[in-house]
Amino acid sequence: MQKLNLHIFRARPKKHVAAFPAAYCVDYIASEDSVRKYGDRVNSLIYCFTEEDIIATINSNSDYERIGNLLIDKYFSKPDYLGNLIDWSEKNKNLLVNFINNNLGGGIIEKLNNEDIAKRYVEYCELYRAYHFEYTPSWWIGSDFLLERVKDFLQKSKIDSVDSIAVQLTDATEYKTENFEEELSILEIARSLQENKVKKIDDQTLESYPKVKLDFEKHLYNFSSIPFGYNTGVIWGKEYFFNKINIILSTQDARIVIEEKFKKIEDKKESQKLLIAKLSLPENIIQYFKYLRQLSYLQELKKTTQTRSHPVLQMVVKKEIAKRLNIPAEYVDYMSHLEIGKCLLDNRIFSELFVHVGERLKSSVFIMRELKYEWLIGPDAKTFLKTHGLTESFDDNIQELKGAIASRGLAEGLVKVCRFSTEIEKIQDGDVLVTAMTTPDFVPAMKKASAIITDEGGITCHAAIVSRELGKPCIVGTKVATKVLKDGDMVEVDANNGIIKILERAK
Repeated sequence: MQKLNLHIFRARPKKHVAAFPAAYCVDYIASEDSVRKYGDRVNSLIYCFTEEDIIATINSNSDYERIGNLLIDKYFSKPDYLGNLIDWSEKNKNLLVNFINNNLGGGIIEKLNNEDIAKRYVEYCELYRAYHFEYTPSWWIGSDFLLERVKDFLQKSKIDSVDSIAVQLTDATEYKTENFEEELSILEIARSLQENKVKKIDDQTLESYPKVKLDFEKHLYNFSSIPFGYNTGVIWGKEYFFNKINIILSTQDARIVIEEKFKKIEDKKESQKLLIAKLSLPENIIQYFKYLRQLSYLQELKKTTQTRSHPVLQMVVKKEIAKRLNIPAEYVDYMSHLEIGKCLLDNRIFSELFVHVGERLKSSVFIMRELKYEWLIGPDAKTFLKTHGLTESFDDNIQELKGAIASRGLAEGLVKVCRFSTEIEKIQDGDVLVTAMTTPDFVPAMKKASAIITDEGGITCHAAIVSRELGKPCIVGTKVATKVLKDGDMVEVDANNGIIKILERAK
């Protein structure tokens, strides 16, 4: 088998990430649709499924680079191109969750016949895909090459501390992350209660204060899906938020905390302005940094839009489809919308497809080209994975790792590897959180951790954004941290230089 020069852009634990509909975020970039919208395309996208991970790749680094530079030169330079994408995305933030709730939610799907479920599920998947087609390439591909251009300018200008400057000036202070919005919403509810001298929130309190009840119900709708991610099975319910509010009521003045939060943001903005003035940066580089901050926020909006619809997708829709077809629920995650639609219309899954999907779950390669799907399974998949070094093991004697600085600082602590957000309960105050990539469901652990280390991501990723919000040292893009580091290892995280030193191995 000829080895491709694959560009790996995402690697996640397979247990909590479904192949579908996640693939719809990116499959268009390998089609003529991409040529019509963006002026170019990649040859193919390839999802590789090892026993533990989903590894998403583009067939070549040259394709990735070409698309990235095209986005910067042709699109980002248009007046407020990214600003318009942000406006559009904010308006459509609940597009997917509203559709799935209204068309396939609990109490609805059970009453539908197979033909109606097939039609609505396919429509949901196409909506999922179309939403991300509108703007995903900008932050997914464009941000990497934009950051390269910025760093190249700083280095050629002989400016010191390039990484530190890049971290500070890409901190998206203009925008509120979902984590910030959730905390602010909780604090506003607590402030209302404190103004009314209420010391505890419960069901009875909600009935006594209609405005608080309305705000709480809105909070529940907007943020309960945060820990669910793609498919963790965890949702924050009423009691979770009651407890969070009651802690604030008994230990903090919500009004003061809110003021401090906004003051911190204003201080960061002022520091950015002073740094830009000190460096005498040209206008185009100032604009590039603005674009990077916008791209960070676009990435956050994408996660929010997706994950709000995932609990109903995974816990209601896919379970009902599996029940109708008499197959394990996990099989549905590895079947395309077209296969599911056909099986529902036939009222069964053919034995050949059933066997094939079972093989996909074990170890497989999924190739997307021109919106057509090809699977390699069995020996063919194993050969592909081995040829491209996707199943390699790592030397236990490695003493140092390197990555990109996402949030500056220095910390020591015991490693806790959390491949899934459902494992974050093991994080104790001062531990070092090590994971593939953080999502909003990791935030409680990030607050406890002394530092954060990830396999993937850059300085505009979720881990970077939240670690800067929290003031925690963070190194991203190590590629191998979850495989090299083990629970109980003592490490030094030097996020001023992007180096992780293993001080002592766990016994």
